[in-house]
Amino acid sequence: MNWLDLPTLIAVNIFASLVFMGIFFSLWRYHPEEKSFLWPFCSGLSLFFGITMLLSRSWIPELISILFGNVSLLYGHIFILTAVRQLHRQNLRSWYWLMPLPLIVALLFFTLVIPDMDYRVVSFCLSSLVISLLLLHELRLAYHQGHRLGCTTLMIATTADLLVQAGRVILILIYPMEQHLFPFHPSILLSLINGLAYMVLCPLGFMMLYNERLQSQLKQEATHDHLTGLLNLRAFLTEAEQLLQSPQHQAVTLALIDLDWFKKINDSYGHQAGDHVLEYFAQLLSMTLHGSGASIGRVGGEEFAVLWHDHSAAAREGLERLRQHLQHQPPYWEGQAIALTFSCGMVSLKPERSTFDSLYREADRQLYLAKAKGRNCLSLA
Repeated sequence: MNWLDLPTLIAVNIFASLVFMGIFFSLWRYHPEEKSFLWPFCSGLSLFFGITMLLSRSWIPELISILFGNVSLLYGHIFILTAVRQLHRQNLRSWYWLMPLPLIVALLFFTLVIPDMDYRVVSFCLSSLVISLLLLHELRLAYHQGHRLGCTTLMIATTADLLVQAGRVILILIYPMEQHLFPFHPSILLSLINGLAYMVLCPLGFMMLYNERLQSQLKQEATHDHLTGLLNLRAFLTEAEQLLQSPQHQAVTLALIDLDWFKKINDSYGHQAGDHVLEYFAQLLSMTLHGSGASIGRVGGEEFAVLWHDHSAAAREGLERLRQHLQHQPPYWEGQAIALTFSCGMVSLKPERSTFDSLYREADRQLYLAKAKGRNCLSLA
C-alpha cells in the first residue's frame, strides 16, 4: 500500500495519537506529582478524538462531527501550550481555554448559515496559527533559560505546523476544495503528513525539555541551600577558589556573617520562626547586595559568607546598609517583631593572605573579634 494514500495516512495518524497518549499516560501514572505530564496525555486524547469525530461524518450528524472534530484538534495544540507553561512552573492562563470560541462561531456560521467547507478549513488554520505563535513565544522564553535541545525540537514541530497551516490557507484560496479534481484535496494530505510529524516530534521534544529541566533542578539542589536559595558551602567554596585562581582576583573581599543569638530565637519562637528569620535575612542580604557582583552563600546554620570582586570599602557600605535596615524593618512572626542583628568579620586580599584558606581564617578571626566587641558590628582587617 502506498504510504501517501489517504486511508493509510489516517490510520497512521490515529496510531500515532494513541502512542502519544499512551506514553504520557504511563509517565503521568508513575509520576503523579509531575502535573505537566497530564497535559500531553490530554493532547493525545484530544487529537485522537478529533480525528475520530471527523471520520465519523457518515454515522453522526455533520454539525457535531465538524464542531467537535475541529475543536478537539485545536485543543490538542492548546494542551501542548499549557504543558510547556506547567513544565516551567508558570501559572496557567485561564483564557487559553476560551481560544476556540472564535473557531466555534466560524464553524457554526459556515455550516448552518453559509455552508462552505473552504471557510471552515481556513478558520481552523487561522486559529491553529495563533496557537502556534503563542507556543513559539513560550518556547523562546524557555530556550533562553537554557533548555536548548527540547525547545529546538518543539520549535521545529511548531514552526512546521505553522507553515503547513499557512500553506493550507494559500492552497485553498488558490484551489478551492469544491473544485478539486483528485480523490482528495492536497491540503488534506498536507495536514495528515504534518499531523504525523507533529505527533512524533512533540513527545520527543517535550521529554527532552523535561529532562533538561530535571537536570537543571538537580544542579540547583546540589549547589544551593534548600531553605534560603543561596549557594551552599561546597558551591561557595568552589566559586571562591575559581575566583582566586583567575587573573582578575587582585581586589577580593570576604565577609563572614553570623546572626546574633540565633539559638534564642529558635528557643523563644520555635524552629519554624527560626527558618523564617533565615529566609528573611537571606532575601534581604541578596536584595541589598544586588548588582554588586557578590557571591553569597549559607555556610553554616546561621552563618553566611559574601565574596566581593572588588575592594572592601564598597563591601562595608553594603553591609552597613543592611545592618541599619534590620533595625528599622525586623522580621515578623505571627504578628510579633523579632529583634535581629548580625556580627561580621571582613577581610581583603593581601600578599600575606593570597589563598582562600588564609583569607577565610582571617575573616573568621575578625568575626570572633566582632562578637567580642558586643556583637551587632563589623570588624575589618
